[in-house]
Amino acid sequence: MSIGDQRKPGSGGYSASGRLRILLVLTREIPSAPNTGRERTLSFIRRSLAAKNDISYFQLVSLAHKPRIARIFKVLLRLLRGMVKKRPCPLQVALFFDGSDFSSLFRAIVDSHADVVYFDSVRTLDWLVATRDQFPKLRLICDFDDLMSHRFATLLQRQLPISLGYLGSVTPRWLQGFLKRGFVTRKILMYEARSLQQAERIAVAAADAVSVVSTADIDRLRADVGPELGAKTWVIPPGVSFPNSSLRTRSCREFVFVGGDTLLQNRLTIEYLLRLWSIASPATPLRIIGRMVNSYPPCEGVTFAGFVDDLGEVYGDDVIALCPSFIEGGIKTKVLEALGQGVIPVGNALTFEGMGCDPGCLAMTNQDIGIFVSDPLPHIKQLRDAAALLRECVYMRYSFDAVIEAWSRVVSGSRSAIAGAESIGGPPS
Repeated sequence: MSIGDQRKPGSGGYSASGRLRILLVLTREIPSAPNTGRERTLSFIRRSLAAKNDISYFQLVSLAHKPRIARIFKVLLRLLRGMVKKRPCPLQVALFFDGSDFSSLFRAIVDSHADVVYFDSVRTLDWLVATRDQFPKLRLICDFDDLMSHRFATLLQRQLPISLGYLGSVTPRWLQGFLKRGFVTRKILMYEARSLQQAERIAVAAADAVSVVSTADIDRLRADVGPELGAKTWVIPPGVSFPNSSLRTRSCREFVFVGGDTLLQNRLTIEYLLRLWSIASPATPLRIIGRMVNSYPPCEGVTFAGFVDDLGEVYGDDVIALCPSFIEGGIKTKVLEALGQGVIPVGNALTFEGMGCDPGCLAMTNQDIGIFVSDPLPHIKQLRDAAALLRECVYMRYSFDAVIEAWSRVVSGSRSAIAGAESIGGPPS
């Protein structure tokens, strides 16, 4: 008797307690103290799903975390098979291919009596497609977070290096150096951008629902997959807590940037801010928060404070979050966190991309940011007014209750509550 014959996952509906049983297929562990925006988003998704459902986990291990000669050979065969079939396999997907028949996941689905399976990012594509083939009626959700294909296309267009993200800590230094070679970088970025776009289409076709966090990314995805598959796509942003009921910034005693430089987007911002402080020499100090793996030259007025677990210790009275961005895609969670803490966030157009809320004068040109940091006080009132309006919009769209309800609709397959709810959660009506 096959695994699929032993039980029909998803056919039993709700458990006796009235809660759905959801299996989370994860590409990374969710730490108790999240350090990056994606870790915080995953932590909140887990909390959202667990609020009304019973949760279990299936952890995938990447080739980078567990390199074995036999597995490297299997991954190479997976890449070759994709090329032969004219369906190239992205390296991001191949990293999580272990050459198995996926029976370990099928067994976890059966043992957990799963009604829904959640897949973490397009990297899980092989596992998602195999699950769809094995369990045709089981509800499958794939959470893209951002559009990885667009991210790689942006790096290629702007001639930026490959960002290994959280995999950087387990990637050998010789390989990291090899990947920074211009010719190699361009070829890999070109391959990933094209193959990931195809992978995203396959994932949308295989899943019952696909989510992204950004309104800009959902527009790109729906334009690519067309209206029929686009009806499966949802915008579900990360949830935001609001520990402070009002804005705390009435002056400016300090600028703060929060973000570790293992992520390329944070490193680009840190380098920009250091150049700005070295040229403009603002009187107001800048404090940079987060774990750093690179070394930076000393700069007067700039302090690196390391990782801080509690953002409440970072965002005090009369602090301004300075967070210009230089890579498109996703939602900048540092903006949401600053607003939740009652702090004014200042950035550029990309900082607020995809939020679905008008930032007003908080979005400045890079030249205007330089003028602002040199003399912030004349701008405070106008920035407070813009931040108050942005904070109200963010509260309506990103509050925990709103996002938990959106995830509840996704996992249950409900569409009755979607009409007119395009601002959060629903597919196009």
